[in-house]
Amino acid sequence: MTGSILQFAKDFEKLKSDFASTKQADLQILLLISFWPKFEDKITDPKFEPYKDEYISMLTMAVSESNLHDLKIADHIELYNIINQLFQIGCDLYGIEKKAAINLAQKYFVSGEMQRGIELCNRFIEKPVEIDSPDDNLSEFDSFKEICEKARAANQELYNILFPILVEWKAIKEPVKFDGANCLFVEKD
Repeated sequence: MTGSILQFAKDFEKLKSDFASTKQADLQILLLISFWPKFEDKITDPKFEPYKDEYISMLTMAVSESNLHDLKIADHIELYNIINQLFQIGCDLYGIEKKAAINLAQKYFVSGEMQRGIELCNRFIEKPVEIDSPDDNLSEFDSFKEICEKARAANQELYNILFPILVEWKAIKEPVKFDGANCLFVEKD
């Protein structure tokens, strides 16, 4: 183990202070991700149990479906790996693990990585199924729509996970609605 427990306690207090002063949940998630390397090797040590409980509490507060949308895929993968590591040592994180996985799968689908998205969704069904990716000449949306149709025929459980993603994606694709409009806002660096 590197570093003293006193130094770790100071670092953790700084994390808690930064977390509390940061109002955007996606930035809170990034704070937790950046702190993880200091914590990862200590997580199973009984001396650090209270810190683990607080870390999990902050993680649970910060992770929601809407907060995950703003994360880059690389950060989202890192978050998902952290949640998996905590889950594997017995932490009860099934709810946020599923949220993080489904949201990451959605990002995979949108970016055209259909098989990676299906693999993530298959983790949450009783009997995982293999669904071949559609033709390369289809758009990402049309490919995903075809995957949903195949899932409907092959496994209702998988379809129940994929269908809400399809509905949300379809709503985002429609630029004009009767009660509002979807617009793309871009910030300059």
